[in-house]
Amino acid sequence: MVAIPAFPFPTRARVLAFLALGAGLLTGCSLQPQPPLSLDQGAKSVTDAATSFSTGIRPAPGRSRFLRRVEQEVIRQMQALGYTEAGESADLRVSVRLDRTDTFRTDLMDTVDSGRLTLVLYQDDRILRTGRSPILNSNDLDFMRDDEVVERVRLFLDGIQSVAPPSAKSN
Repeated sequence: MVAIPAFPFPTRARVLAFLALGAGLLTGCSLQPQPPLSLDQGAKSVTDAATSFSTGIRPAPGRSRFLRRVEQEVIRQMQALGYTEAGESADLRVSVRLDRTDTFRTDLMDTVDSGRLTLVLYQDDRILRTGRSPILNSNDLDFMRDDEVVERVRLFLDGIQSVAPPSAKSN
């Protein structure tokens, strides 16, 4: 029977140091979750005179149901803040769109396979804020839960003052 020689001490120390360094790098490079929606820099506040809003969807092939779900949540949360839905004469306008990030196709009518949900708040012609999601794949777009839609819209509208009367704010 042949005995396997033990590694000399300096080699063992190097192996242990390498393992410790590798473990330290792995913990330092742990994946940080991305927020479901982040605001672009320079978000502006809504003026006190604004009390009404309207919404609009920029169509994306095969994703109209998803965009309508997001639009309905924007409407629900804006109304909860006390803003009234209005037509063309609204003080604020929220645009809901899906910016395509999948590979370029010659047929632009193909279903969008991936993209960024983008919400833009306008007052007159000024952009007050823009919120963008991380890139969403087809599974995200097809099977996004209602609570995920609610959270994305909440993050977008976070910081917009309520115009509801004090009694309605407490509900």
